[in-house]
Amino acid sequence: MLCFSKMQTITRKFLVKDIPDLSHQKAIQNNRFYLFISEGLVIRVQNNGDTYEIERKVDISELIREKHKIEISKEEFEALSNLTNKNISRDSYLISEKPRVTLKIYHNNFEGLVRAEVSFDSIEEAQNFKPLDWFNKEITNSPLAKDETLSNLSIEEFRKLLI
Repeated sequence: MLCFSKMQTITRKFLVKDIPDLSHQKAIQNNRFYLFISEGLVIRVQNNGDTYEIERKVDISELIREKHKIEISKEEFEALSNLTNKNISRDSYLISEKPRVTLKIYHNNFEGLVRAEVSFDSIEEAQNFKPLDWFNKEITNSPLAKDETLSNLSIEEFRKLLI
C-alpha cells in the first residue's frame, strides 16, 4: 500500500546540558541513509522503529521545512540504504506534545551529540518560545542542527563543532 504524506515543520534545535529522566520513556531507533543532498534539498530513506520511509525535504526558510514521505517496505529500505555510506543512527524520545519536544541521542560517528528539537504550529510560537532549563545553546542554524549536514562532516569536523 502506498502511503504518501506532505507536511511543513517549524523547528528550533538546542544542545542539551542535562538529559531529563528517560526511565519511563521508550526510545524509537532512527536510522537514516542519505541518497541525495543538495543546497536546501534532501532525499533519504529512514526507519522510525518498524516504519520505513523514503523522504524528500525542502528548506522553505531557516525555521520551515517541507517534507514529503512515502512508506516503503523493509526490503526496499534495505536495498536503498545500501546505495550510500552517509548515514545517521540515533534514538529519539518524545518528551512532550505541546509544544512537541523530542530528545535525540546520537550513536556511532556522532556519539556525544544530544539534541532537543522543539516543533511549533507557527513562526510566532517558535519566536516566543523560552528554552527549557535543561537546554543548552541553540543550534538551529548550526551544522549540528541537520542530520544531512552531520552526515557530510568528518569525525574531526564534528568534534570541533561539538566543543
